Amino acid sequence: MDQPIKIAIVGAGGVSDSHVDGWKRCDDVEIIAVIDVDEAQAKSKVEKWEIKANVFQTIEALVEWDRPDLVDICTPEHIHKLMGLKAIEHNIPVFSEKILAASLEDGFDMVTAARETGIWTAINYNYHYFPCFSILKQIVKKGENGTAQEMYVQTHSFCFHHVLETLIWIFGMPATVYAEDTNRDWPEFLVDQFKIAENLVYIPNNSFSVKMEFKSGLTIHVNASMQQSLNSLPFSYFCLFDSGKVLHTTELDWENDMIGKVHWLPNGENLVKREDFTVTSNTLGFRASVHQVSKHFINKQQAPSTWDDGWNVMVVDHAIYISGLQKTKINVLEIKKHLENTLGESAHE
Repeated sequence: MDQPIKIAIVGAGGVSDSHVDGWKRCDDVEIIAVIDVDEAQAKSKVEKWEIKANVFQTIEALVEWDRPDLVDICTPEHIHKLMGLKAIEHNIPVFSEKILAASLEDGFDMVTAARETGIWTAINYNYHYFPCFSILKQIVKKGENGTAQEMYVQTHSFCFHHVLETLIWIFGMPATVYAEDTNRDWPEFLVDQFKIAENLVYIPNNSFSVKMEFKSGLTIHVNASMQQSLNSLPFSYFCLFDSGKVLHTTELDWENDMIGKVHWLPNGENLVKREDFTVTSNTLGFRASVHQVSKHFINKQQAPSTWDDGWNVMVVDHAIYISGLQKTKINVLEIKKHLENTLGESAHE
């Protein structure tokens, strides 16, 4: 490129550190601005990151000074809609943190604005780049080991929504879901930290399970618990293929080693080439995600994951919530149609 793409970071909280770490490792990128209502916080981060960037409190103030090529929204979930629609209003492409939005209404408004304007959107799904999932996707796509028929996933509750999204990325939207219990009784610190709609599961209670059935014949069972160690085993899985082969991943450590082991049972070699990775912690997912977003944006390609993808994950999450509430199997496509019709009508009232 003749000129680097100009990035504006929106939100100078904790997750922005991981995003900036990723952007600084991308070619043809320049972070020109940081936007945060807390000007002192933003200036502190600029100094910490050792970048030359101006600080603003609003997108409008930024645009009056200079126009970025892309804004990267790192705010808490309940501010995603406000910042995302402000960027779209100024015809600026948007990369945002997951979850897409803090409510179904906000998520629908965001994806509708993106569809109507055709603006380029991306969402950070860093779990795609953990080897245990990226290798599974490659194996499923090639089909050399047969078709996946059944899968068992054990995850810490904090990882549930992101594991759910990653399974959708690999296998597509499930046809039906059935959950045993989706009542959410969060401790106060979670309520304060995550302002997420009550009609989503997002972070399950102490013990939770959901069964997802796909048109391909695949059935996935996901169990989530607050009781397992988030650091020593954030998630693991067994994936059974109709060839009789079973793929297993384990030995993950959130803080120190998210490369882990992926192998065919009973004693297959690790399919992960550890020498391919310069970092082993969860940092590797953020760096790879930001790098891919940068690459796709520069090459004028659709983002690896768009706001439409983010909306689909919210729809499945909501279907799971409804299933647990009604104690019945839920058709995901019917739920999606109902949501979009209902929210669309409300938007035009």
